[in-house]
Amino acid sequence: MYEVAVVENFTAEFKAADSVYDVAVNEEREKARSLEWSPDRINVDIARLRPSYTVDIQIWYNYLPPERRVFVDAADIEGAKTQGVMIGKMGISNAQLRRSPSLLTDLNAYHRFPIDPVKGSPTFGKPVALAGARSVLHAAPANALSPDALSPDALKKGPADQATAATKTPSSAGSQAIVIAMQSLVDFQQKNDALEAQRRLKKAMDDFCSALSDATSKSHGYWIFQNATPISIRYSNFTGKYGVEGGQLAIVRTDGGVDVTKLAGWQEMQRARTAKADYIPWDKSRYEVVLHFFSDPRDSKGDSKRLLTKALRLDQIFDLDQAKAGKRNAMSASFADLLRFSRARLAAHYHAPFTLNNVTDQQKPFYIVVRGEQVSENFYLPAEWMPVAEKPAMRSTKDSDLGGELSRLYDYGDGSRELSQAEFQSIFGPG
Repeated sequence: MYEVAVVENFTAEFKAADSVYDVAVNEEREKARSLEWSPDRINVDIARLRPSYTVDIQIWYNYLPPERRVFVDAADIEGAKTQGVMIGKMGISNAQLRRSPSLLTDLNAYHRFPIDPVKGSPTFGKPVALAGARSVLHAAPANALSPDALSPDALKKGPADQATAATKTPSSAGSQAIVIAMQSLVDFQQKNDALEAQRRLKKAMDDFCSALSDATSKSHGYWIFQNATPISIRYSNFTGKYGVEGGQLAIVRTDGGVDVTKLAGWQEMQRARTAKADYIPWDKSRYEVVLHFFSDPRDSKGDSKRLLTKALRLDQIFDLDQAKAGKRNAMSASFADLLRFSRARLAAHYHAPFTLNNVTDQQKPFYIVVRGEQVSENFYLPAEWMPVAEKPAMRSTKDSDLGGELSRLYDYGDGSRELSQAEFQSIFGPG
């Protein structure tokens, strides 16, 4: 901050991932309640800040870390870096603000308050030290990548120099589905280090995918699903660092033992802690799918419906004949029928045209729920599948079979309420 006698019109905006209970400025709680704040956004305005005056802003809010959420998306992983609170903007009227990393280096900003579900918090206003509280700059989700592991020196080391995450040893017999997650999420202070990590990780992933194709082919297997996000660099004004992001999610089938840890590129990614894999017997490879329907493409009414399937076999989701022929991400005819059936039943019951495509969301809630020993990710399905739900076509699968593949429905227009079994059957049951 430039040297001024008095700072005027200080403003700060904070965003919270979950609901906010209360806000206080310098413990003036009655005054704090007159501040402008919504369930997820707080604006603090102070007319004058005199020299040596300290502003203590306290926000009481509910926060669920990614490991406690049912459906985790990219925003939850990003929010975990700061325990669900972000500074949206800060400003003053008579000078210029600038960020100083040294001010945040040793800041342990978070305290946990035990909440009684009936009486509320008996410790309101009395912070309890949060064990393991970390600096804002260094806070990260448990599965985030270590910057040290991706430093230029570490990336040049051999497999013996870096610990590798455990990967279940594949069986040498029987058909298997191999579920693979290669995700990069790490920050660097220097742009050149980020560029070097980007180059090496991109090459490692390309080498691995090529080697995996050869190995599955030799074992009479094939790729079923692939969702690739290019490895890119993004500068964060909040942390002042360069983030390396991107990766791939994949599902392949093999009829023999394919050990992914022996393939080119795997050790490089493992040293950076970016790669995980689960080996699942083919007859046990079943997954729920999230189908989130919106009454209009912008969800202007906030009355969307989240429909979950039962655990489906991979051949109920993907066209394995096309996969064998080399076409990845091919939708099965029965899954196309399921999309059309689901939309038609919702439209008939709620008297609204439904779509899977919410144009306001970059990451559409349309995915396979994968929760394995090593891999715990949402495998987002291809965007080109979504319009199929709206295309009229004769269904080859019986309605009774399609209804039997669905599990439960949540009405976001009614506080995300889960419909009772009777309500659910009235929509998707026979008739």
